[in-house]
Amino acid sequence: MKRIFLILAAALAASNATAADSLTMADFVYTNKLQVVGYTGTETLQNFPVLVHISTNLGDFQYSRMRSTKGGDLAFFAVDGTRLASEVDTWTTSGTSLVWVKLPSMTQGTVFYMCYRLTDELAALDTMVESPNPWGDYVGVWHLRETGTSNPIADSSPNGLDGTTTVGEGVNESNGAIGRARRIAKDNDHAPGIIVDVNSDATKKAVADSLGTDFHASYWMRTQGNVSYSYMLGRRKGDYGY
Repeated sequence: MKRIFLILAAALAASNATAADSLTMADFVYTNKLQVVGYTGTETLQNFPVLVHISTNLGDFQYSRMRSTKGGDLAFFAVDGTRLASEVDTWTTSGTSLVWVKLPSMTQGTVFYMCYRLTDELAALDTMVESPNPWGDYVGVWHLRETGTSNPIADSSPNGLDGTTTVGEGVNESNGAIGRARRIAKDNDHAPGIIVDVNSDATKKAVADSLGTDFHASYWMRTQGNVSYSYMLGRRKGDYGY
């Protein structure tokens, strides 16, 4: 599907020699130099997703310079000009936006670049600057930014393991540790608040089964009141058993 989309994008901009998947820093009007701060480790981290906070306090950045109202004409590059995979987590033109950027290697002081607003010659592509997916190394990534209980809980990884809200209020909180968070009210001691059902899709089931018995998971959570029995992540086979 992605390949078809890129072909269509190129067709819509037939007069332009550059397609959305082959853009360079020179194709953008504005560039901001970014640098990793706060990492105190000595190890070089590989394929690490960093969270970029974008606002008018970031150099000379201005939302008004962008044609897209959702960050569509934004791209990130390494110092050697390599396009970096990224994903807009939260886009807020009246405040601070959050964008995940995957760095091939990262240490304290690593430099990379944020570019935005394509040149006039490439304006037709300005709202379709599709980025490589930064979560290709993950089985599933759920940002939990959806509202209500009817929306699927989107998986940002390429595997499409979307979830559903099964119990709870399912409302957004504004004070999440990173961007938006999801509040799940207690239903009973054993019912999951969000579930990803892969049994009806053989491809997705194979992806979930590839986890095996040893895997890593990371998340932010906060409990309220006395919690006598709770778990954040579980895997069930059949009707019972995690």
